[in-house]
Amino acid sequence: MHFSYFENIYTIVYTFKSDYQRAILIGRRAVKANPNFVAGYKPLVASLGHLGRRDEAQSYVRQLLTLEPTFTVEKFGRIYSIKKSSDRERYMEGLRRAGVPER
Repeated sequence: MHFSYFENIYTIVYTFKSDYQRAILIGRRAVKANPNFVAGYKPLVASLGHLGRRDEAQSYVRQLLTLEPTFTVEKFGRIYSIKKSSDRERYMEGLRRAGVPER
């Protein structure tokens, strides 16, 4: 179970590097290993969104919203302290494309 936390770190890194395919591969393993770890879904969902795989992202979005019902793209932008605003905006765009509610 603890390895999923480390896997999630790699998922985030690959998402920021725009290596979405690798982020998805690792992200799937992370959420499968620890399906109640809400943070594991966010980079996976954003990466799926960036690759235009909204249909595939839907089950992950549903689980994310089950675990964190108030999660929105807007809330992500306010709460997550990502140093470069361009990185934050790109991440948020992936969430939008995957079907995460804006507000």
